[in-house]
Amino acid sequence: MTEWVLFEDARASELGPAALGRPVFDLILGARSLRSRLEACLGYPAGGAVVRARLSPLLAERGLADARCGAADVLINGAWIAEDEDRDTIEALASGEALATSEGDPLALRPADGKTPNAMVLIGGRGELETAGYAIRTVSDARLLRRAWDLIARQTELLAEDLAHETGPSPAGGDGIVLRGDRIVVEEGAHLEGPLVLDARKGPVVIRAGAAIAPFSLLEGPVLIDREAWILGGRIAASAIGRGCRVRGEVESTTILPWSNKAHEGFVGHAYVGSWVNLGAGTTTSDLKNNYGLVRMDLGAGAQSTGLRKVGSLIGDHAKTAIGTLLGAGTVIGYGSNLFGPEGATAPKMIPPFVWGAGPDAMAYDRERFLETAGVVTGRRGQSLSEEEKAVMDALHADTAPERDAWLARRQGGE
Repeated sequence: MTEWVLFEDARASELGPAALGRPVFDLILGARSLRSRLEACLGYPAGGAVVRARLSPLLAERGLADARCGAADVLINGAWIAEDEDRDTIEALASGEALATSEGDPLALRPADGKTPNAMVLIGGRGELETAGYAIRTVSDARLLRRAWDLIARQTELLAEDLAHETGPSPAGGDGIVLRGDRIVVEEGAHLEGPLVLDARKGPVVIRAGAAIAPFSLLEGPVLIDREAWILGGRIAASAIGRGCRVRGEVESTTILPWSNKAHEGFVGHAYVGSWVNLGAGTTTSDLKNNYGLVRMDLGAGAQSTGLRKVGSLIGDHAKTAIGTLLGAGTVIGYGSNLFGPEGATAPKMIPPFVWGAGPDAMAYDRERFLETAGVVTGRRGQSLSEEEKAVMDALHADTAPERDAWLARRQGGE
């Protein structure tokens, strides 16, 4: 059995707020994480990982060794959206050989003599690999998470692809439960109360054990409702709702990571929402410009075109929005930010991590107050913050201070 480890490349810090506090391979794309895709592809789990230094405290609780100082047979980019047929390509790697995309992004490498390569080789591109003496094989059709908005652009396709393999019991209908299509899986222990509609004509509908679907809900596939998630009414279409979430209203082409709340009305479309987020009543995202042009998005280094006409919001872990918050197409809300401002005003298009407010009087979110609130929020779901998670939060708060301070200075100056 080949010993293999995951690594993050130079793009890890460019994949949006959901990737700020977790390794890239923990991101959900479709119905599962990037790590689980690679492990399913190879047939056995990763032994370790090389991640951004501030995230290394999280590895042990994920069952991974910190591989920065160890040796491994093969290192694989955690942003690779692996398919079953990629296994042969990976296992065929010779000593001193690397795989890269046609754009030069590293995919995998087998170090000579089992040595761990220099960190610059891992985070760099084709040039770093060649300088280090690797022979490069190009994988022209490899699927790699390269941009933050790929989390939105690829979601519906991959969700349908993942759920197509799901098997399990189907509901019988009746009692006000209307079934459309035959690709519906409802695991034992899920609770459905009619009237509601499960529509699988455009893609599968999968409801995990412990989930609950309230009356007056419409689920239009492909849809995944994960364990312990509650759908409180409204329309959920082409979306993955994570474990323990509470969701009401209209959600379309969106991923909501575990333990987040959208418990009231409001539209969220073509969005990627982190964990432990709370969207206040009436929070609404736009996912289309009035002129139907390409949406631009600012991840902190200036706005750039996504090349997409439908993009909603990227929302980081532990972010909060006030009631009635309006988010324009392509809005980015940073990790841990608490967004409120003038009633009825559209929020800024980019809010950096750990900001309190959104108007000219916005300020940095005090670290201790943030940790206190995060502890209360997780405790309400029977969860708790580990010391390792708190250490990562401390590091994130400190590391993002320059970006936050510069943004706040611009806001206070009237920009």
